[in-house]
Amino acid sequence: MARTPIAVTTVSRFVYTPNTTGTTGDTVNGMIVEFNDGATWLEFVSTSGSQQTVTVAVPSNVDITLPVTGRTFTIPANGSGKTGWFPAETFGSELLITVSSALVKIAAYTFG
Repeated sequence: MARTPIAVTTVSRFVYTPNTTGTTGDTVNGMIVEFNDGATWLEFVSTSGSQQTVTVAVPSNVDITLPVTGRTFTIPANGSGKTGWFPAETFGSELLITVSSALVKIAAYTFG
């Protein structure tokens, strides 16, 4: 099955942009942000009563032969927060994401 897409909301300094509700975590197929320009950031909201994790994959080796599998973020119980940016040279033009629970929602933003 295909990864669940997370829509990217463009933010401008000239226009008010409300927060999105986010996309529910897909623990089976994983998730994808189909556009990463290096200025992309993520917001997480967890409604779980326990700590959860979100991992953004690094799809290739760093520095030619140095394997790095991804960047993992720990979301506290019933927590929310933001993280980013994701350099395209390291993370690619798409962000491949795995989540530990469907109780985590993820929203993606970039500057435009």
